[in-house]
Amino acid sequence: MSDTAADALYSTPAMAAAFAPRSHLRQMLAFEAALARAEARAGIIPPAAAQAIAAACQTLDVDLDVEAIYRDAAVAGTPAISLVRALTARVADGGRDYVHWGATSQDAIDTATVLQMRDGLTLLDADLLRLGAACAALAGGHRHTLMAGRTLLQQALPMPFGLKAARWLGAAMRQVRALRAQQAALALQFGGAVGTLAALGTQGLQVAALLAADLGLLLPDLPWHAERDRVAGVAAVLGITAGTTAKIAQDITLLAQSEVGEVAEVSAPGKGGSSAMPQKRNPVDATLALAAARLALGQAAMLLPGLVQEHERATGGWQAEWVAVPALFRYTAGAVAHVERCVATWRKTAACPWPSPWPWRWRRTWAVPRRRPWCERSARARPTTSYRCARPPWATDGSVRSSRPRGSGRRSTRPATSVAPAL
Repeated sequence: MSDTAADALYSTPAMAAAFAPRSHLRQMLAFEAALARAEARAGIIPPAAAQAIAAACQTLDVDLDVEAIYRDAAVAGTPAISLVRALTARVADGGRDYVHWGATSQDAIDTATVLQMRDGLTLLDADLLRLGAACAALAGGHRHTLMAGRTLLQQALPMPFGLKAARWLGAAMRQVRALRAQQAALALQFGGAVGTLAALGTQGLQVAALLAADLGLLLPDLPWHAERDRVAGVAAVLGITAGTTAKIAQDITLLAQSEVGEVAEVSAPGKGGSSAMPQKRNPVDATLALAAARLALGQAAMLLPGLVQEHERATGGWQAEWVAVPALFRYTAGAVAHVERCVATWRKTAACPWPSPWPWRWRRTWAVPRRRPWCERSARARPTTSYRCARPPWATDGSVRSSRPRGSGRRSTRPATSVAPAL
C-alpha cells in the first residue's frame, strides 16, 4: 500500500501534508535562508549574499522537483546535498560561495524535522482538545447513567458511564500536557561538521543564537548530532498518545459487540456494512483507530533503538528517522482523529439496558442437585433456584441462605453454598 493510500485510512490530510517530502525540503530551505540571515547579522557574509540566498530559497520552493531531489539523494546519501546543489545553482553569482556556510547536512535535515515536529505537535494538540471536549460532553451527559463495570472482562458492579468517559478525558488531557512540554523543548540543530562550528571561528555561538531566534526554536547547550534523546522523547510521548487513544477505541469496540450491544457508531451511507453479512454493523472508526495506533507504536519502537549511535554521526540509526518520524506523526494523528470522530458521534443503542439500576438481566436457572449417598437421599429431589451473578440485589452480606427475597414465597432448603460464589 502506498503512503497516499495509507494516509487516507490511518492519518489526516493536515498531518500528511505537514510530513510530506515536499514539506521537509521546504523546511530545509527555511533553515538555509535563516542561516544566511543570521550570518549576515553577525557580519560573516555580506548582506547582499544573504538576500540573494533568501530569494533563491523562495523561488526554489515554488518549483521544487521533489522526485529529482530524492533520486539524487539515493546517490549522494542525504537529500540535503542535492538540495543545496540545486539551491546554489539558483543563487546569483555574488552569493553562491556563502550557501550553507558553516553548516553540515545533518544540521539542515534535523532542524527541518524539528520544524515539522512543531507543526505536527500543534495539530495533535488541537485534535486531542477536540477529543477531550467530546469526552467531557459524554461525562457530563451520563454522570447518572448506570452501566455494568467490568473487571477482567467480567461484569463486576454498577458504575456511571460518565465515569468511564471522564477517565478518557483525563487521559487525553495528560497527553496534551505531555505534548506541549515536548513542543516547548524543541531545539535547534547546528554544530557544523563535527559539532565545533569551526568554520565560523569565534562567532559560532552568536550565529547559533541568531539562527535559533529566527526559527523560533530553543538554543541547545550543545549540538546533539549523535545524542538522540530529544527525538526519542518525542517518539515516546507520541507512542503513549497512540496507546491512550487505542484504549478508548478498544472500550468502544467491546461495548459495541453483538453480545453486549450497549453502544454503536452513528450509521452513514456505506459505513460499517459487510459485503457478505447484511445484519452486521461494524465499528469502523474504532477499528481504524486501533490499527493506526498499532502502526504508530511500531514506529515508536523503531526510534528508541536509535539512541545507540556511533561517535559524532550515525550510520543507519539517524537515517531510519527520516521514515519513522513522519510515519509516527501521521499514524498517531489518524488514531486520535478516528477516536475523536467515534466518541463525538457515539450513541446508545436501543438494546442497551441503561439506565436500569441493575443493567444486567438476572437469569434464573434450575440447579441440578448433587447426587448424595443413599442414606442422605430424600424421598423427592427438589429443584432449586440459583442466580448467576456475584450477589442477588437484595443481599446485604456474604451469608445469603435464601435464593429469593424475604416474603417472595417458599424458600429453598439448599445451603448457602448453592448460590453462585462471588467472582
